[in-house]
Amino acid sequence: MDVPKKIILFLITFSAIAGAIFFIFFINFFINRDGTLLVDITSPDTKGAIVYANNRLACYAPCITNLRQGKYQIRVEKENYNSYEKEIEIKKGKTTEINVQLIMEEEENLNKPNPAQEKMEGHGGKNKK
Repeated sequence: MDVPKKIILFLITFSAIAGAIFFIFFINFFINRDGTLLVDITSPDTKGAIVYANNRLACYAPCITNLRQGKYQIRVEKENYNSYEKEIEIKKGKTTEINVQLIMEEEENLNKPNPAQEKMEGHGGKNKK
């Protein structure tokens, strides 16, 4: 093999390796900026609770979901239970785990009529003959 062919082969090989390294660097540092949120529910009665991240539906607990790195206000809600709120930080390539125990609302609050509904019923909410 003469010298020009060796130089061309070297340049092609070097370009391929440099391109692969750049591609891996680009993917890892510019595109893959996600971390993972793991939400565990401690009571079987509250499975399926809705998990919000910055007021956007993220998943139904228990769950694992990917989020962009940054700070999030997490809220977990289920009907007849007090909501759970916590501020967390998602870090690139890391898993942030939160264990949630939702507490049932007090019975008196569950049976308490809705004031807006009472007002409607008192002002023509029912059919009159």
